[in-house]
Amino acid sequence: MEANSETKVQQLQANGNLCYASGRYTDAAKIYSYIIDSCSGRVTPDTIRIVRCNRAACYNELEKYQLAAEDCGRVLSNPCPAQSESITLKAHLRLARSFFGLGELELATDQLDKFRELNGMPGAAELSLRVRILEEQVAQDCVADELRAPMRLMHFVVRVGRVAPIIIEDQVPAVLCSTNPPRIPTNAFLAHLVQKHDHHIRHSREWTCWKCPAKAVSLVHTPCAYLHLQEPIVVDIVQAVCVQGGECEMQARALMASQMEKLNRSTKEA
Repeated sequence: MEANSETKVQQLQANGNLCYASGRYTDAAKIYSYIIDSCSGRVTPDTIRIVRCNRAACYNELEKYQLAAEDCGRVLSNPCPAQSESITLKAHLRLARSFFGLGELELATDQLDKFRELNGMPGAAELSLRVRILEEQVAQDCVADELRAPMRLMHFVVRVGRVAPIIIEDQVPAVLCSTNPPRIPTNAFLAHLVQKHDHHIRHSREWTCWKCPAKAVSLVHTPCAYLHLQEPIVVDIVQAVCVQGGECEMQARALMASQMEKLNRSTKEA
C-alpha cells in the first residue's frame, strides 16, 4: 500500500468527519464516496471498511436507508481483523437503524441482537433504538386497532420555536378521548402521530438550531395530549437541533420540559 495514499485518505476522512459532526451529511457522503471510488486498492481494505461505514451513517441521517443498508452489508461481508471489531459493531448498529427506517422491524432487532452478542453488554444507542422499535411495534398495533375503532376529529398543533404554529387535522380513537385514557395506547398513539408527521414538519422549511446558528437536522418532539376536550387536541412543542444527542438537544429537552409544565398549569387553570 502507498504510504502517501493512506495519509491523503486520512486527511480526506478527517474532513468528512468534520462535515458529519456539523450536520453537513451530503458533503460528508461525497467525501467518503470519493475515497471509496478513487482510493480503493491503494489503501488497506480496513480503511475502506471504515469509510464505507461512515458513509452509511450519512445515508441514515439523509434517510437514504437502502443505500445505508447496502454499505453496511458490504462492511459486514468482508473479513474483520480483530483490531477493527469496533467497525463491525458500528455496522450492525447502523444496519439496524437502516432496517428500522425501511420499516423492517424484525431485521432491525436481528442486527441489534448481533451487536449485543459481539459487544457483550448493552450500549446506549442500541437500547435507544430498541425502545424506538418497541414503540413502533406498539404503535402499529394501535393503528390496527384504530382501523376497527370509532374515530374523532382532532387537531395536532405543532409549535416550533417562535414561528406560527403548524396546525394539522387528524383523527384519534374515540376510546382515548376521556379524562383518564389508558396510558400505553395513548403513548403509542402519540408516538405514531409524531412519527407520521415528522418528515412533513422537518421539510416544511429550512430550520435553524434553536440554540446556535447551525442548520437543524432533526426535531425533538414533546407531545402533550388534551384528548378529553370537546375538540381533542395534541400540542407538540418542538425544538430544531443541529446534532442528535448533542449539547443543543440536551438543553432543548430541559427547556421543553419547563414549557410543558407551564402549558399543563395554564390548561388546568382554564
